[in-house]
Formats: sequence, structure tokens, C-alpha cells
Amino acid sequence: LLYIHLAGWLHKGIRSDNILFFAENNGGFSYDQSFVVGFEYSREASDPH
Repeated sequence: LLYIHLAGWLHKGIRSDNILFFAENNGGFSYDQSFVVGFEYSREASDPH
């Protein structure tokens, strides 16, 4: 998300449904390896809409 903002873009849809965590082999989750999805509302920060 930081890199998207540094590039001048906004996600516009951050919510728990758009953060993915994948199970590890031991059955736990790797919380430091999350993935952001749901970019359908993304836009350039300079776009007024």
C-alpha cells in the first residue's frame, strides 16, 4: 500500500475483505506476508472523483 501511495495512487477500498493472509504449512498464518486486493476503486490521487 505504501508503494501505491508513493506512486500517487489511492486504493479507495481498504477494508478487512481486501486483506489476504495465506496459511502456512504448520496451520498458522504469516501476518507479516499479507496481500492487498480489491483495486476496482483505485484512482490517481490527483483525480477529483
